[in-house]
Amino acid sequence: MSYKATWTRVPTPEGALPELTRSSHCIHAQDDTVSIFAGELKPREPVPSPIQYVSLSSGSLSAIPSGTEGVEPSPRVGATWTQLGDALYLFGGRGGVDMNPLEPELWKFDLSKQVWEQVKDVPDGRSYHAAASTGGDLYIHAGCPASGRLSSLDIFNPCSGAWSSLGPAPGPPRGGTVLAPSVLDNKPVLLRFGGFGGPEFGELADLAVYDVASNSWSNIPQVVGKHWPQARSVHGFLALSGEREKAILFMGEGKPAPAHLGHAGAGNFLSDVWVLTYTAEGWGWEEAIAHEKPQGRGWLAFDLLAEDPGKWKAVISGGLNEKNERMGDLWVLEVVREPGI
Repeated sequence: MSYKATWTRVPTPEGALPELTRSSHCIHAQDDTVSIFAGELKPREPVPSPIQYVSLSSGSLSAIPSGTEGVEPSPRVGATWTQLGDALYLFGGRGGVDMNPLEPELWKFDLSKQVWEQVKDVPDGRSYHAAASTGGDLYIHAGCPASGRLSSLDIFNPCSGAWSSLGPAPGPPRGGTVLAPSVLDNKPVLLRFGGFGGPEFGELADLAVYDVASNSWSNIPQVVGKHWPQARSVHGFLALSGEREKAILFMGEGKPAPAHLGHAGAGNFLSDVWVLTYTAEGWGWEEAIAHEKPQGRGWLAFDLLAEDPGKWKAVISGGLNEKNERMGDLWVLEVVREPGI
């Protein structure tokens, strides 16, 4: 099988770049509009801006004035923004020069009313964690608390307002990983790839599957001789609904920044695109070939735009490059299954 990747830059006005330039942020795509929130323009300095809206067709920019409704989240980096029903749920993040996790909090943004509401009683604060929604529930996984890293998995039900702790994932504990909700053999699952396990483990290349019904994790072993993506963290990873294709993986940090620089430095970044498949022969990876592509990056934000049989589109915003520069570009990634597959 083979796949082709095509990157198309969204033509945003030059004057919009200061508002869009950031890393460690959140985005949400709906129809022709991408919403951008949080992140940092300089290391350890959260962007104090409101939600920015970008039209993918025209590149025009608009925003909700900060404080319009009087209640809103504080500026942050390394948070997650996950759609559940008609709302986006913002969890976690860090703030300030000391980059400590913010007080444990969950925020709900009503997509129709365009207002924020704070949800009480949440798990421990953290940043650079993963989040996903499936079956009407919100899942929070891994991440970086005040010290160390986590491998926990927590679930939030918005109807009851209750949190529960589920089975911890296979180690090592990590930050900078991603969860992608998918379906396997007609059962809901969460897919996880990669992450950063600290200096002792570095960037990771493991694939794990969480079975929602049985509350159990399984590691998918890498088969010698088969294609497999390079280890990475703070990357793009999105679920697909195809019978064969289950997710796309793209970009990310392949080697971390020097230890003495930590979050203030930049590592080695990737620009590749991979398709995760599942067939009667099991799991497999195929690289999607792109003749032209944006510069490699990590700490980017991304969301799925559209799915058609054999064709998928995602949107990618900003991120950090190897020059330690935050970027303000927007790209649409299209992955196509080649004829004959």
